[in-house]
Amino acid sequence: WSVGSSATISQPDADVADDDWLYNSAVCYLYAQELLLGLNASVAIGVLASDWGGTDIESWSSSAALARCPGSKMTDGSVRYNAMIAPLHAMALRGAIWYQGEANAGAADLYGCQLPALVDDWRGLFGDDFAFGFVSLAGFVSNGTQYPMTRYRMQATTDKA
Repeated sequence: WSVGSSATISQPDADVADDDWLYNSAVCYLYAQELLLGLNASVAIGVLASDWGGTDIESWSSSAALARCPGSKMTDGSVRYNAMIAPLHAMALRGAIWYQGEANAGAADLYGCQLPALVDDWRGLFGDDFAFGFVSLAGFVSNGTQYPMTRYRMQATTDKA
């Protein structure tokens, strides 16, 4: 256990007893900090980063969620879901921040099915009141990527979530 701060997240040579925070997400830290302020510090906030950069939504989805969306690729067979999400089911998690989409920007229409299926599936795992926040993709377009359409699909999911 360590107290989160900008020093414990960003400075590898910081003088801290526990360097686990050095690999946590700044997005998680800042979100938890804002949440804590919004709750007037009335409850403890824990942050758990279960992430892997440059990955597609398929690897974070269960096979049941992927089956809802024809055309989903099963190249690594829900490997991150099985290793990094499903084992957390016994924890009292209250929400997630979804910061992904770049790897699926070439298939925005399929993503429009996959993201709501993932949200529904995770809520089935963690409870119907499981909050789901989204970090929007950057306003970047290059070589035919569909970031604007992928962002649109995220927004459409937010409206339903």
